[in-house]
Amino acid sequence: MHVNPYGKIVDQCWLDLPNHYENVQLGEHVVMPNHFHGIVMITAPTASNMKKRHGLPEIV
Repeated sequence: MHVNPYGKIVDQCWLDLPNHYENVQLGEHVVMPNHFHGIVMITAPTASNMKKRHGLPEIV
């Protein structure tokens, strides 16, 4: 499958998530023709980030 420009945007946004949420680690992901699958691991917040707890709905 060849990813179109919109699929490339989805892929770039996915890979950029850890830059916006310190407590996020990414697993495998795949861009499908009309949807997306990805594994998100939410880690414990660090001492410097104890006030900022982001849940899955906010991250996605």
